[in-house]
Amino acid sequence: MNSLVLDAALLDIVDNGNLLVGVSAYPTTYEEATVTYKLASATIATGVAGGGYVPPFFGPDGTRRITVNTVYDVPIDVSGTIINVVIVDTVNSRIIHIAECDPLELVSSHTTHFTSWDIIFTDRD
Repeated sequence: MNSLVLDAALLDIVDNGNLLVGVSAYPTTYEEATVTYKLASATIATGVAGGGYVPPFFGPDGTRRITVNTVYDVPIDVSGTIINVVIVDTVNSRIIHIAECDPLELVSSHTTHFTSWDIIFTDRD
């Protein structure tokens, strides 16, 4: 697949993924991600110049990828075990990406952080 097509999908995440949500179960709907399974959440700056993401680039293996930058001091709303971090678009009420993470026990009224990670598309020309 042409890198322009992959970049269009990656830029949708960069331009619209404005909230990171730590969840206790794999969500299949926007409501599950933002209400039912939500343990902690933080807004993230969107856009190429926003700072929340590193825009599309070629990885060392030729894949196309973006980096979701680390977010510190994320307030924990509900105690539980986080198993996924979800990127959501709150303007259009949609899940954009779901990332697995190492299970982590969270305690309400404390803070945590979401460590940076890459979203990688491997299908290329």
